[in-house]
Amino acid sequence: MPKSTAGLVGIKKYTQPQIIKAIKDARGMVYVAARALNVSNDTLYRWKRTYPAIEAAIFEARGHFIDKCEHALEDAVDRGEGWAVCFALKCLGKDRGYVERVELVGKDGGPVTIALQWADGTAVEDGNGATTNHNYLTIASSGAK
Repeated sequence: MPKSTAGLVGIKKYTQPQIIKAIKDARGMVYVAARALNVSNDTLYRWKRTYPAIEAAIFEARGHFIDKCEHALEDAVDRGEGWAVCFALKCLGKDRGYVERVELVGKDGGPVTIALQWADGTAVEDGNGATTNHNYLTIASSGAK
């Protein structure tokens, strides 16, 4: 396929401006744009990889969509909607400690045992500086409740 920005692509010979318009009309949604152009999704993804202007159009349209979503989220936070506050803190407040945490414990609250297996029987360190030629290594950590 030609790589010039004026080149024609596809079986129906769409121009890049026509493809870019379809992408903009579809708000960056590749499957919707492909359907509008009557081509496969794979074809549109191939055009994206081949033509930088098409890739840029998809990137720009998706960026505009994300901006709209961020504005809607901010509006929901301003209205005090709990789901929005929680979502914003989990996504944007991680550096302030707003994260979900999962604690793993073993049977009856005991330590977690992890078995690692090497198919070739390579010697591995046992955690205490010693090596073993066994095909597995069991690591136990204290379980937190």
